[in-house]
Amino acid sequence: MDTPAAILAKKLAYLLDERIIVAAALARACGVSKQAITGWRRTGRIAKPHLQVIAEMANVSLEWLLDGNPPASETVTQFRPPRPTWPFKSVSWERYFALSADDKADLDRRISAIVTGYEASGDDGRKSPPTSLAS
Repeated sequence: MDTPAAILAKKLAYLLDERIIVAAALARACGVSKQAITGWRRTGRIAKPHLQVIAEMANVSLEWLLDGNPPASETVTQFRPPRPTWPFKSVSWERYFALSADDKADLDRRISAIVTGYEASGDDGRKSPPTSLAS
């Protein structure tokens, strides 16, 4: 029987092999080297903050990552709701997930303000964003 760490290693390998997540983007998002990702894949010893990043990037639950059950496509689909179409043509999800938590929060605030500006315009959404956010 596999240890919990061995099962976690298999799940990470599954997510990487199926290209659900990309090792280079995961490394950037976690602030570690690609060699660290290789080590995680081999050992399954991953710090809890990095587990949250893996779950977020793969669109799976922490429960699925840590449940102790080997990876199987049916368990992934059980915990993986369909990923919505990525809304940005000029920014890939890999680049987004490589941002720091502070940068993601700042981007969220900026996008929220822009969308609110469009909603407040009452027209067909072609209003320019607020000047304080345009740069």
